[in-house]
Amino acid sequence: MERLFPPLPDLPTYKETLRTITQVSNDLLFRVVEDLCAAFADGATHEWSAGALKQQCAGFLEQLVEERNSFVGRKQAVLLEVLHQEVARYALYA
Repeated sequence: MERLFPPLPDLPTYKETLRTITQVSNDLLFRVVEDLCAAFADGATHEWSAGALKQQCAGFLEQLVEERNSFVGRKQAVLLEVLHQEVARYALYA
């Protein structure tokens, strides 16, 4: 977005929110991998199930989509204006 559009005032906040969601999902992934490796190597027990992980993943996806939709919705007028300008500019070369 930074390359396509002019500076948007709350883009840093949006990026930080996405970074946080990604970090939390990665933390979960690493926990699952560590627990499953321990279970395989040492016979340790774990509490993970496919259903629980699917639910967690769906939650992360829902958060990401909600954040994206909210950001794009708030910036829709600016984003569309820039896109219209770009289309008009390229139409001159056609």
